[in-house]
Parts: sequence; C-alpha cells; structure tokens
Amino acid sequence: MDILNVFIVDDGQGMLGIKELDSSTIIKDKNSSLSWGIPSRAHDISAHTNQDPLTDIARQLLDYAFLSRAEMQQFLTKDCIGGTL
Repeated sequence: MDILNVFIVDDGQGMLGIKELDSSTIIKDKNSSLSWGIPSRAHDISAHTNQDPLTDIARQLLDYAFLSRAEMQQFLTKDCIGGTL
C-alpha cells in the first residue's frame, strides 16, 4: 500500500505522525493543483512542514536524491526542505 492510499484511509493522521517524528512533510500548494483534496486535508490538520508548487517539489526531491550520505545528513539537520540546496 502506498502513502497516498494510506492517506485516504486515515485522513492524514499518518502524515501528521511523520511530522510529529520531526520529519519533513511536503504538500503541493493550491495554485499548482488540479485537485486539492488530499493536500487540503493535510493542510487543515497541519500535517505538512512545507507547502510548495508541484514543480518545486519535484526539483527538491531530485536535488536531494543526488546528495551524498553526508550531505543528506547535513541537509536533514538543517531542515532545508523547501529551501535552496
């Protein structure tokens, strides 16, 4: 089962739990969304740490994927998700 399906079943509580473990959670913003149902629920319960346009989220994930293990650790320590790498 993927995160999206779990989200639909638990109405965002799982994502909120991830955030409460001090992990970064990202939702797409309303302006870049064709449908804002699931991100809207995450927004309503403050389950997100960042809200960005979908194109920015894709760039952030790709940038993160190319970091070395040490750079990833430094990145996570600084909590730079949503910022500039």
